[in-house]
Amino acid sequence: MLRILLLALVLALTGCATQNIAGTDSYTLVPDSQIITRLKEPSANEPYATIIVKRDAGMFGSGLSSTLILDTKHVAKIDRGQYLEFRVVPGEHIFGVALSTLFNSTATKYEHEIAIDCKAGQIYYVRLYPQAGNGMAIGRSSQ
Repeated sequence: MLRILLLALVLALTGCATQNIAGTDSYTLVPDSQIITRLKEPSANEPYATIIVKRDAGMFGSGLSSTLILDTKHVAKIDRGQYLEFRVVPGEHIFGVALSTLFNSTATKYEHEIAIDCKAGQIYYVRLYPQAGNGMAIGRSSQ
C-alpha cells in the first residue's frame, strides 16, 4: 500500500513539472492585452538581434504570472505556455522576470535578471520558469 502511495505521489509531482520545448509551435503568442509597454524595435534595414522569450507550460507555478522586464521597462505579462518575440538593437541588454499573481498586474519584489550581449543577426532564446521558493527564474536557452 505504501508503495502505491509513493508511486502516486511521484507521478503527481512529475505531472506538475515544467520543461522547455524546442521552437514555438507548442506555445501561444502573448496576446496584445498582456503587453505592458510597446518596445521601439529597430527597423528592418537596421542591424538587430531577435529575442524569443518562452514561459514553460507545466502545471507547476500555473497560478503565477511572470512579468518580462527589458532594460528596466516592464514589457509584458507572460503566462505558462506563452511566448513573445521581438527585436533589439545590438549590445548588452538586461532581461528580468518578476513574479505577478493572476489577480494583480503589478510585479512583485521577486525579480531575477540576466545580461545578454546581443549580436546583430542572431536569435536569442530566453526561458522563464517557476522555481520553488524563489518565484520565477530566467535563463538563456538553446531553443
